[in-house]
Amino acid sequence: MTVTTGDTPENSSLQIPLFRWNAYWDPSAVQTVWQTDIPIVLCPLDVCEKVPVTRGFIGSLRAQSQHRLSQVAAAGYEMNIERDKQCLWDVLAAAYLAKPELFTSDLIETAIITTGPSRGRIFRHPGGRPVRVLRDVKAEEVLHYVLEQWAR
Repeated sequence: MTVTTGDTPENSSLQIPLFRWNAYWDPSAVQTVWQTDIPIVLCPLDVCEKVPVTRGFIGSLRAQSQHRLSQVAAAGYEMNIERDKQCLWDVLAAAYLAKPELFTSDLIETAIITTGPSRGRIFRHPGGRPVRVLRDVKAEEVLHYVLEQWAR
């Protein structure tokens, strides 16, 4: 299974869709994956934004700083909290692999544009490659799970 973050295939309001950013540099590689039977899960940014990194979360990491991973994660998130909105992004996508029951999702059919200015764009396409798109998340439960994993 492969899980990636980015924008939803349905969101065409962005000038540069963010799944496109993940696929832009090598759309033929993405197309190769699309042609396999590997299950694909897309974790859209609107789902990621439901699990923001807050000062409270960083405080929880600091409270378990006897664990090196919590210490490193807290320091990394703390460096950027003032500058940028932080979410768990890729951590959230990875959490899906262990805790899919904390997410709701839909299966949709998709395709990818491999050439031209829209290369790397993943879009809804009837009869295309089925992918699972995450739609919602139990944010507090994911945060609890992540804190448990980083307390090792």
